[in-house]
Amino acid sequence: MTSVTYTATKGLKLLGDEKGAWLTDTTEETITGSELVTNGDFATDTDWAKGAGWTIASGVASNSGSISALQTISSIPITPGKTYICKLEITAYTSGNLRFSNSTGITAGSNPNYNAAGTYFITITPTASDVLEIYSAAFVGSIDNVSVRLADPDLSTSNNGLGVYGSITKSAVAPGSGLVAYSGFSASNYLEQPYNADLDFGTGDFCVMGWVKPSSVSGAYDNFIELGGPSSINTYADSGFYIATGADPSVWYVATHITGAASELSAGSWTTDEWHFVVMVKSSGNLYSYLDGALTASKVSTQDITLVGTETLMIGRRHSTSNPNWSAASQALFRVLNYAPTAAQIKAIYESEKHLFKKNRMYTQAGEEYSLDFDSVSVLTRGGNTVGKVRLSIDGTREFLKQRDEVMWDVTTGIVDRDNFDQTRRFLESVSSGAQFTFDPYGTIASPDEPRTCTLESNSHQEQTTGPRHISTSFKVREL
Repeated sequence: MTSVTYTATKGLKLLGDEKGAWLTDTTEETITGSELVTNGDFATDTDWAKGAGWTIASGVASNSGSISALQTISSIPITPGKTYICKLEITAYTSGNLRFSNSTGITAGSNPNYNAAGTYFITITPTASDVLEIYSAAFVGSIDNVSVRLADPDLSTSNNGLGVYGSITKSAVAPGSGLVAYSGFSASNYLEQPYNADLDFGTGDFCVMGWVKPSSVSGAYDNFIELGGPSSINTYADSGFYIATGADPSVWYVATHITGAASELSAGSWTTDEWHFVVMVKSSGNLYSYLDGALTASKVSTQDITLVGTETLMIGRRHSTSNPNWSAASQALFRVLNYAPTAAQIKAIYESEKHLFKKNRMYTQAGEEYSLDFDSVSVLTRGGNTVGKVRLSIDGTREFLKQRDEVMWDVTTGIVDRDNFDQTRRFLESVSSGAQFTFDPYGTIASPDEPRTCTLESNSHQEQTTGPRHISTSFKVREL
């Protein structure tokens, strides 16, 4: 009997210190986002319970320095367990601190203080519907444009989600696959993050990467992702970057831009209606583009894209008001990093994630431990009767490789009922990118004999196409 124990962590790769990792979900659904705060622009002196020192007038809420709360009167219509963005703007500041409350409000968890003029937001996952509370710790100043909106979660440690505007469709990237793709983007259906100082890269290095499936009917100059301000794609009113198609959807571009100018790089051609891994890297004064793990183009780009505080990050549309639509394309697993990964790292990420976009592929970010006795799933039955014999084959060989002895094990499971193949397939997919696992050529999970730490060298599936559909699996493991 042969057994393996492994941890399935088949998901997007995070290199560390990402400033965002989005479009990472597994639920097929249509998500619809709208503003959930009534009178968040303080157009009238209504809808808010004002603590001592708070006043509402002239389109802002002000506090004179009292330690008190400004609270919505009605509960915010939220779904517990979903992710939301809470946002406000400090339009005038004199002294003190302001924060979203974590005592009676919906923002239990991380709760920073704000003590300067600017736009601020936090991403939260509430456990129940509640009121929104803004707490003054001797704050003197005024606020405006308070907002709560459904968000796409950020899987990075930054926890800065993307607000949902309109309706976005989430469907499997391939038949039977666990990962979903986001689509249905337009001028009114998109994802957006408020101004975020973490994206102020200046002249420093940064990277944007993600998976896209461009459509042959997509319009010209459509953006997958853009950091910028109003109409920045046309006038470059603010600093930022973008990844977009050209006039021909089979050609794509990456660019950085500052006020009045863009440093655009033609990133080459691709095949439409197929999934591609796109990467733009700004490193040491140069701009690079990578497609499916390979460098496609580069140019000098020394622009200082220091942000001015009005830029937002958009996925699925352009900031341009003249042609904002992003139409027939799908996107998944987008990340922004504040450093430049190496070419080897980019290639490794591509090789690790490309399997997720094939049919019947598992996707999970949380590590789950699995155990598998191979001859227990190698019995083919029909109607309660065994119709195929277990032919579990194990052959251990010693090979002289890389200037040292290496022990290889060749395993053939015999025929496996398709209904019982899911766990075997999960094992092969989970370790296909070099993950280590425990392999015991002689013992069972219940009675281990000689467990060894191994990696998968190769595997193959053979499927009978007539009659009952059977699968046999062969693979080679290498002891570490």
